[in-house]
Amino acid sequence: MERVEKPKFTMKHLLYFIFLNIIITTDIGFTAPLISKMATVFGVTVQHIAWLISIMAIAAAVFMPLWGVIADKVNRIYLIFLIVLSGAIISLFTVFTISWQSEFWIFGTMRFLAVVINTSLGPAVFTLLADLVPSKNRGGVIGWMGIAGTAAIGLGFIVSGILPPLFYGSDFPLEFPFWFDFFAGLIFCGLTLLLKEPKRGVQEEGLEEFYQRGESYTFTLTLKGALDFFRNSLNLKILLFHFLFITTSNLLGTYFITFLVEQHGVGEGFATLVMFIIFGIQLIGQIFWGQMGDKQYREKKNARLMVMIKSLGLGMFFIVPAFLIPFNFQERYWLFILFALVLSIGSFFSVGVNPNRGVLIADVNFPEVRATVNSIIFLAKTAATAIFVPIFATLAENTLLNYSGAYFLFIICCLPASFIVLISMRGSVIPNVEKIQIELKKRVENI
Repeated sequence: MERVEKPKFTMKHLLYFIFLNIIITTDIGFTAPLISKMATVFGVTVQHIAWLISIMAIAAAVFMPLWGVIADKVNRIYLIFLIVLSGAIISLFTVFTISWQSEFWIFGTMRFLAVVINTSLGPAVFTLLADLVPSKNRGGVIGWMGIAGTAAIGLGFIVSGILPPLFYGSDFPLEFPFWFDFFAGLIFCGLTLLLKEPKRGVQEEGLEEFYQRGESYTFTLTLKGALDFFRNSLNLKILLFHFLFITTSNLLGTYFITFLVEQHGVGEGFATLVMFIIFGIQLIGQIFWGQMGDKQYREKKNARLMVMIKSLGLGMFFIVPAFLIPFNFQERYWLFILFALVLSIGSFFSVGVNPNRGVLIADVNFPEVRATVNSIIFLAKTAATAIFVPIFATLAENTLLNYSGAYFLFIICCLPASFIVLISMRGSVIPNVEKIQIELKKRVENI
């Protein structure tokens, strides 16, 4: 039998995944700058938009496990092609619903469908990356993916919050960003067909001898394999951590511009620019912390977790007090600058969680179940969005807390709790990584 060579992760692959992450995430970046605009165009309130976001998250939660199972079973390149093409078509229909001045529920249906489709990209991309990149280098690559995601959210801000007012004034067409989504999706469909599907598990150390013999890895997703996720306490802790941590991240991303506009009277265009600058420091943090995790992983298998503990611990000391700064944009410019600086530093540190968490999930689970496991982990994100986005809107709009008080309440509850969960995982990672590699070697010997 012919020896199976490990695929080489080249600049072509990196650029492809960066562009893919931009396509996936730009649509997410549309939401925050357009909350007020959508409310105006369709004659609804911010709370109506919050409930739409919640329903979209519930849709993602329902369909995410199904997409994970599909990604573990089929050719991922073809799956990504079909997903992106479908997303582009939905964006086109969204343009029509706005142009024809349809009811809000019709527009909401288009956004619902877009989420159902885009949700499927995460598991497919995650497992594809794991089979293209060796474990010792995954943190850096996922760091670049995180940079692409952060830049894409920024691009979404620009496309929906800066360029339309610049070209059209305050009365800009809501269709503008969705046209961008449509054409970008079509371009990406062509690029997808230039990739080749790798063998599952080909990058695993425990399967190296197996693939050198030219064997095919026949293990595939089973119901027992999927349920094993819930029997592993480490997986459950990662799930809980992700739920707590992503709650704060989601609320910051969703309402930060509205917070500046509604509470401090900042114009939408400038508020979008401010958010892009403050959180733009994450571009540096993604690579820094991802590569740190890779470097230390070569020496100790729980290094990624330790990097997460350090980065989140440092991040909390800046993010928590940031929302206690009593700045007033109209009168106290120096306090606003201090707020932005402190939040930026906290953002740089806390973003170290993202690339290392993604690789940690791959390290402690088998190759044939990674898309399914990834989809289960990201259920935490959709659950956090569905539950807390409307609650936050209610607290910010209808109580004395306002936006800054609501932010502080969630941050002081969620970040320390997520840090405690990370600490509790310290003794579990190395045994889990070793168990996976030992089992893979046993599989090789028994075939």
